[in-house]
Amino acid sequence: MNDKMTKQQKNIMFAICAYAFVWLMYHITMVTKTYIGFAYPEVSDTMIANLVALPNLLCIVFSFLIGPIMMRHSKVKLAASALVCVLLYCVIFYFNGMFHGPFWLYILACCFAGYGQGCYVPLLNGIINDHFSVDEIGNRIANYNVAINIGAVVFLQVGGWIASSQGGTNWYNAYILGIFVLVSLFIFLYVCKKNDVDVHVHDTHLDETISFKDIPKKILFWVVVMGFVHCLFYVTQYAFNLNVSNYIITEYQLGTAAQAGTATSLVRFSLVIFTLCYPLLRKVFKDWMIPAGYLLVGIGIFCMYINHSLISVYLCAILIGLATSLAHSTLYAKAAEFVPDSMIGLTMSISWGVANIGSSFSVYILNFLAGFIGNSMNSQLFVGILLSVIASGCAIVLYVRKVCKRGAVDYE
Repeated sequence: MNDKMTKQQKNIMFAICAYAFVWLMYHITMVTKTYIGFAYPEVSDTMIANLVALPNLLCIVFSFLIGPIMMRHSKVKLAASALVCVLLYCVIFYFNGMFHGPFWLYILACCFAGYGQGCYVPLLNGIINDHFSVDEIGNRIANYNVAINIGAVVFLQVGGWIASSQGGTNWYNAYILGIFVLVSLFIFLYVCKKNDVDVHVHDTHLDETISFKDIPKKILFWVVVMGFVHCLFYVTQYAFNLNVSNYIITEYQLGTAAQAGTATSLVRFSLVIFTLCYPLLRKVFKDWMIPAGYLLVGIGIFCMYINHSLISVYLCAILIGLATSLAHSTLYAKAAEFVPDSMIGLTMSISWGVANIGSSFSVYILNFLAGFIGNSMNSQLFVGILLSVIASGCAIVLYVRKVCKRGAVDYE
């Protein structure tokens, strides 16, 4: 963290990072999904897969709804409610798995996770905006993204070890790790209360009745455009995520699930490393942060497309980590740059909601576009390369030529 932060700011970031460290606890289901399928053989593979996909689908709705709500209510309490939902998710999966309860309870748990996933980014970013200058927002978002990814690496690895013991029959024990969510929740609430986090420093007379209709149409237009371009970025990432296992194991016989696991883990490891370097990366890339990030994914996939080797796969994984470090935090900082403080929460909510369309529907988008050129794995990789170039080109217009800043000139 930056030494220039005040004591209060450091405490706030400590609370947010403690919160973020346990946030991806519900991703343990990515590890336990196979074992859940064994435990519920009467349930279709599609329904089992929905345990992973459903939170992404539901989060779109909640990410749009949270914007106006956070303008009227405590961001700290709302953020706490999102973390409580992650805790409920773990509790339901643990006890329902232990007693082999009805499958629909897992779906209910996914609804809780969808609420949390849709809300946490606008809320945490809104808290950061309340206590830091616009120039610092990107760095602070990067701080908690480091915590998120370190936590994911730790809990997914430990959760995998726990779930796989005794042949996976007691897979539900992995969700005992949810106790750390409760610990994080207490830390977050205690530190926020001690540091008056709900009292932000920029303007104590903001109009709390502001809603989406109060955002000028030209502002709304650019925020939506930013979100849709980020959608393309998510789709390019999923061109790698959805195909890397088949690429390594079956298509080119480069290895086993162990090598595929290494490739996916490299994304998170590199993301942690590069996000720690975010302030330095900002100085190097400046306005090219987002365009470069979008293009790097395409470069990585292109390496896989032309050179069928593990080195190419691992290089692509590292480039995706770097790309996410460049683009993700910067996008939400940009969404805050050209609107008044009173509208930042809403613009972040909109950009987060629109961007989530990409992650939620990537499978269908890739299948549809790849269908025009053969509908094979290589077709999806090619689509990923193409969308990466398109996204980067659009980002150059938005962030280098800064047409969105010109579109918002009334608020400069």
